[in-house]
Amino acid sequence: ILINQGNKNILLNIISIKAIMASNQYSNILMENGKTFLVRQSLNDWEKKLPKKNFQRIHRSTIVNIKFLEKIEKSKVYLKNYSEPLDISRRFLTEFKEKFKS
Repeated sequence: ILINQGNKNILLNIISIKAIMASNQYSNILMENGKTFLVRQSLNDWEKKLPKKNFQRIHRSTIVNIKFLEKIEKSKVYLKNYSEPLDISRRFLTEFKEKFKS
């Protein structure tokens, strides 16, 4: 995926994206290597671009790459090499659990 950072474009490998978190009108992209990128794009736009088999919306402000899930507890997920748990909202919890039943 091509993103704009200031006056240059950067090509990101989709499979290296750990999570995308909304921040007002922007999105913070968290990469596997620990880098983050701030882009002016909504999570709805990201949902349309990202492969559904790899990415799951867990909250109105968060999309995660299921490849990086380390642990799931009730309404929280933990990503590999990321210290903070991410909340799963009730709105997305059922769909999230269904993904792991199959």
